[in-house]
Amino acid sequence: MLDPSGGRYYGFPLKGLELVDGKYREIELTTEPDGVLKGYSEVLRLSVAWLDGFPRLYNHASGKYLESVKETAAARRKRNVTRRKRERTRRKRNGTP
Repeated sequence: MLDPSGGRYYGFPLKGLELVDGKYREIELTTEPDGVLKGYSEVLRLSVAWLDGFPRLYNHASGKYLESVKETAAARRKRNVTRRKRERTRRKRNGTP
């Protein structure tokens, strides 16, 4: 569960739950030395983190955060712009509109 207000609505920005023996149990959250709130999910094998006001997933194996939706969209836009530029250059070389 997450509170998009950063904890103003529900009193916590992030809360993890896991189903154990038919009952939900809270996932322990810790505040890392860098101030990031994290909790490890055995099911996901990732940490769910509250970073810069947004929920993020952290992969311990790679030591990196997974791309956020905004980062994925920005990368897609950049690829599309690059592709269109290449297509225009190719058409100019071939003399096609």
